[in-house]
Amino acid sequence: MSREFRQDRREFIKNIGRKLAAGVLLIGTGVLVCRKPGNRNETCTSDGVCTRCSELSGCGLPQALSSKRALRK
Repeated sequence: MSREFRQDRREFIKNIGRKLAAGVLLIGTGVLVCRKPGNRNETCTSDGVCTRCSELSGCGLPQALSSKRALRK
């Protein structure tokens, strides 16, 4: 009961293209879902007192971003 699977070149290339596109879409979605804004390795060096911190301008922590917004107003 074995059937031979035959496929012409055009169908083969279409199938490979579809699978490649699906793989790229899946990996791209995974990267976007798993990524967090800001740097994951960043830690606070000033015990949460952003106004006295010398690294405030380059900090990406949520509390620093909030402080920067408040200082701009």
